[in-house]
Amino acid sequence: ERDQVWTVTVVPYDVTEDGAPVTDSIVISNSPPVITAASLTPLAPRTTQSVTGQVTAVDPDGDGVRSVSYAWFVNGTQVTGTTSTLADTRYDKGDEVWFTAKATDFAGAESGAAASNHVFVANTPPEGSIPQIGPAGATVASTLTCTPVGFFDVDNDPEGWRYAWQVGGV
Repeated sequence: ERDQVWTVTVVPYDVTEDGAPVTDSIVISNSPPVITAASLTPLAPRTTQSVTGQVTAVDPDGDGVRSVSYAWFVNGTQVTGTTSTLADTRYDKGDEVWFTAKATDFAGAESGAAASNHVFVANTPPEGSIPQIGPAGATVASTLTCTPVGFFDVDNDPEGWRYAWQVGGV
């Protein structure tokens, strides 16, 4: 266990006579925590979703894990942030995101770095307002037109619309 003193004594012997005993001692040091799991969720974040790191760590000498620090990476470049969550403002559609983590125990020992799974940021669907159908006061002789309005895409994808006309709910 940590802080125990272990001592060994050896006696040289030449088949005829013992020599003077020689002794050495060692104090068992604090063991750093061990990270047993590091994962990132969600697995396919959208550009409007933050990502969260989840770490499981244990301390072999029972000190307990005091803290976990995070280093976040986007496309291989470290970005600012040491908490378990990375804000959605730090990445764009198609970016690769992951983290490494280190755990520290209450005695001050720090684990080695453990890497999480890598995720790729997915597309976020665009938004649109209520379309305008016209002409106003249409009759059976009118040709109807639809004018979509209010296109917004957080990923800055090009504007596009799909149309589905219905008559009497069919």
